[in-house]
Amino acid sequence: MYCSKCGNEVVEGTAFCPQCGQEIGGKPKSEGALAGIAKTASDVKKKAAEKIGALNEKVNDVDENEAEENKREINQSISDDKIGILLAK
Repeated sequence: MYCSKCGNEVVEGTAFCPQCGQEIGGKPKSEGALAGIAKTASDVKKKAAEKIGALNEKVNDVDENEAEENKREINQSISDDKIGILLAK
């Protein structure tokens, strides 16, 4: 077995390379790094989905509020028109 950092031969089961101190055994660093990147990407995706959901709720609230305001304006305009017609008679 050889150290992945310096190439020194190490005894099977050794935790660290006696030459350079590199950790020996366990997952290779590249696998650990990939797992970390995958977790980070997953976390970012989850947070983005939560933010998109919150924004969609805000948009829906704005749409409902805007629709309600438009309805009030239309009703007011109709009332004003009715008053204008009555006064014109």
